[in-house]
This record gives sequence, structure tokens and C-alpha cells, in this order.
Amino acid sequence: ESDDDGEGGPSELEVTDRSRYVSIAADRRTFKYVGRANHALDVGAARADAPLPATRAVFYFEVLVVAPGDGGAVSIGLQPRRHSLEAQPGAERGACALRGSDGHAFAGSERSAELAPMRCRARDVLGCGVRFARGEVFFTRNGEEIDPGNVDFGVPSVQTAILSCV
Repeated sequence: ESDDDGEGGPSELEVTDRSRYVSIAADRRTFKYVGRANHALDVGAARADAPLPATRAVFYFEVLVVAPGDGGAVSIGLQPRRHSLEAQPGAERGACALRGSDGHAFAGSERSAELAPMRCRARDVLGCGVRFARGEVFFTRNGEEIDPGNVDFGVPSVQTAILSCV
């Protein structure tokens, strides 16, 4: 979520551009996965209504996990608008994400690297941020930054509108 500093940026979830496996509440800040999770393409993703404001030094947003489901498969990340919402966030070129079921990170590929041993639980708060000046993407869990190890997330090109996604 962005501060209201006049620079615009995301303020809610996009309701028209979302996965068929997602139901977005009237408040446009709450969503629920409604798929069956019975195959790799049964992914439910949603993204913010506006791109990140790249003129800021840092942009950061958080997601409160209310019910992670059986596998805790909640992901948080960044992606261009052209990316599919029927695929794992972070798995396509120019995107990145942290998967809460196992702490694996995706940096523009379907291959992942373990960042932190974890399993997302109810009331966990997952965060994702960008330090534009340093060219860094970072992730947090319950307010603690997760060490990126040797995963280079990079920062997707600011010429491409980058949106936060879950």
C-alpha cells in the first residue's frame, strides 16, 4: 500500500484484471482463492490497480494472510501488467515473487531458490518492497526482512509499468 503523497501508485486490487480463481471483495483490498489447487495451472492471482511509483526511493506493500489453505501457497511479488494471472507470480521474465508455502523465490523463471525455510500461516504478514535507488527488491515476513542469499531479483525496468501482485 502506498502513502498518500500525491505521486499516485497502487491503492487497491484491480477487479477486472484477475485470475478466474480469485474472488475480490467489495472493499477491493481483500481477496479469496476459489480454485481447487489440484494442478499446476490452478493458480489464483490478483494485482494492484496502478503501477509502482518509480519516483520514490522505496516502495513497500504488505499482505495479511487470513487463511493460507492446506499448503500455505500464498505468493507476493512484482510483475508487469502483460503477465498472466493464471501462472505462479514471479515465474515469467521481468517478475519476481516469494512463495509462502516453502520460502522459495522466483526471479523471472519457473525455477526457484529457497530463501528461507518457512510455511505461511494464518496471521502472517508477507511484504515486498523495492529500493529503486539501489536496484533491490526485498521481501519480509512478519516485519523481518528475509535475506536474499544469492538470488538477484533486480528491479524490473521502470520503463515497464510494474504492479504489485499476490
